[in-house]
Amino acid sequence: TEKEKNEYTLNKFNEYLFNNLSKNFDTIIACVFWANLDDSYIESLASKGVKLVSAGFKLDPLFVQRLRTILSLADTVLYPTFTTSIGFAYYLNKNIIFINNNSEYKMGFGDDYSEKTKDFLTKGVESQNIIFSKQFNESAKPFNKEQESLINYYWGLDLIKTPEQIREIINENKKRIRRRIGF
Repeated sequence: TEKEKNEYTLNKFNEYLFNNLSKNFDTIIACVFWANLDDSYIESLASKGVKLVSAGFKLDPLFVQRLRTILSLADTVLYPTFTTSIGFAYYLNKNIIFINNNSEYKMGFGDDYSEKTKDFLTKGVESQNIIFSKQFNESAKPFNKEQESLINYYWGLDLIKTPEQIREIINENKKRIRRRIGF
């Protein structure tokens, strides 16, 4: 069943985390989705001494600020699947290890999507998982050119503007608007 596949994936992630990586760290913090705090998997992490935190709900105005604070505490960030915060972690110069369990990824969908759309989206995430697991594995040299290229493709970090550049853009747009409306 889907629940069994998900539990298998989480158990493999736990196994890898506690057997291979935990000895390298004093403290392990897991940033968990707030609605999953009662899950047995989350409880098993807590029972092994993992500190649990949550950035809250993604539409909360303070969500990104909380996520940045949580990520800033980390030396290394582990991911079992593709997620937006990978870009944030890279931007904050965190070592990223992407642990792909080579198991099927199942996305949770409501009834709003057709089977064709669900299949398309799931295959997209599966391919992203494969790509990221190759570039951000435990043996990969952090912050190499391939990682930078991948991060820039998804998050556009190479396009970030300085405050001065943003002011120039705003001032140029003001001039264009004034000319357009006749001032």
